[in-house]
Amino acid sequence: MREHELWREDFGTHTEYTLCLAGPAGEAARASLGPSATRIWTVRAASYVNAMQQYYDFMDWGDCSVVGCPVAHETDREPCATAAPTAFGNATGDNKT
Repeated sequence: MREHELWREDFGTHTEYTLCLAGPAGEAARASLGPSATRIWTVRAASYVNAMQQYYDFMDWGDCSVVGCPVAHETDREPCATAAPTAFGNATGDNKT
């Protein structure tokens, strides 16, 4: 299981969320954030798909597989120890404060 972090960045007209791996594996994702970004949540997950489902649950977006959770490769379903992407990208939403 690997720890993941959710960061929030407010831009006045919208809010962006970035989910990335904690620690050195997430440095590139965190480096892309502005100085006002704040870490709002952490979670441990066994795989990319598991991390995304927990993220969707936290954001109250429903079932990740139903709303189009981005699974680019079959390895995304493997344990994080063998197939962990460095960043999960940005999502924009406005339902979290």
